[in-house]
Amino acid sequence: MENKHNKNPIHSLDGLNPTELNDLKLEIERRMAEYRQTGETSETTNVADLNTLHQLIGEIDRLTSELQQRDEELEQEHKKNNFLSLNSILPNVHVKPNNKLANKITNGLLDIGEFQLIVSGKKAEKEIRTTVKLAYENNNINLSSNIKFTPYDRVVQDAVATLYHAGNEVFTPAMIYRAMNGLTEKETPTAQAIGAVTKSIEKSRRIMVEIDFTDEAIAYDKKVSRFVYNGHLLDSKQIIIETGGKEIAAYKLLDVPILYEYAQISGQILSVPIEILNTKAELNSTDEVIVIRDYLLRNIEGMKSKTFRRSRNILFESIYKELEVTPESHSNYKKKTQKIRSQAESVLRQWIKYAYIKGFSRYNKGKTIVGITIELEQAEQTIIANSKE
Repeated sequence: MENKHNKNPIHSLDGLNPTELNDLKLEIERRMAEYRQTGETSETTNVADLNTLHQLIGEIDRLTSELQQRDEELEQEHKKNNFLSLNSILPNVHVKPNNKLANKITNGLLDIGEFQLIVSGKKAEKEIRTTVKLAYENNNINLSSNIKFTPYDRVVQDAVATLYHAGNEVFTPAMIYRAMNGLTEKETPTAQAIGAVTKSIEKSRRIMVEIDFTDEAIAYDKKVSRFVYNGHLLDSKQIIIETGGKEIAAYKLLDVPILYEYAQISGQILSVPIEILNTKAELNSTDEVIVIRDYLLRNIEGMKSKTFRRSRNILFESIYKELEVTPESHSNYKKKTQKIRSQAESVLRQWIKYAYIKGFSRYNKGKTIVGITIELEQAEQTIIANSKE
């Protein structure tokens, strides 16, 4: 008959996790205490003397230490992959995709199905069309909802493109907000501002975009027979970064921002000195002011264009429309529109100080003030190259 007290149980420890090893150690220590008191081992004990029990405990301790070290290494590897130290590059210029899609994407195009944009000029010999589809997704399920891609969302996208153009591939909502407003790293956005930017980022991460611009690519001498973009509007993953000794959520780009990359095909990207977005000397940058400033900037850059020169007039009504301000949406419509006009003029006054424009004046239709006429020092719009700074 086999003597169970002479069996070596060490080989049976393989495959146990730290909790199971600890439980076994406690059981062995209990039996050792029992042995000291009675001088006898229990019927179920697999070892016959204290030396073997001590050997078994030593082996348990060794295995437990190895497992803990392995877990620590796995945790460090996980942190290495998902925890980055942020070294942000402050942009010198603010960039904006300025093609048909970028300019019309806020016009209720989300979840309407496939649509076409005529991207050729009015005088072009051949009409060039680009086919686009924008769909909001949640856990890979298309949603028919009232979710909109707003003018504010477009400004956030422009800020991401600005940061990418400067050489950043990891960014925080605070960095985006600063790029939207021409601020420095010393200026801290409010929690409300960070929340608005984060909400916009998460929306763009869930918008699927398909752009078939084969005809457009061929027109720009790209040697292709078919050219289609298919991906998220903002292809990124959320990560944890360390900045100022604190851990915060951030985003790492997995690909070039799609609106920015698409606009590079035709070179339709605007560039302005980023400091002109800093208008805090005249007024605070609320979400509404951010949209007003962006609308004025896009129009003034159009006025400076040598190719597609726009009227020097900006209708107040067009600004109200950009903000979706109507008599039905606001009970005190008159007071609201007065505030918008005042905010627009405050932005323009700051731009005179920056010498971005020479001046402005109101213009009337009959006795009613309907808009602003912009006076430019020079009609010169900046189009940047396709490369980063």
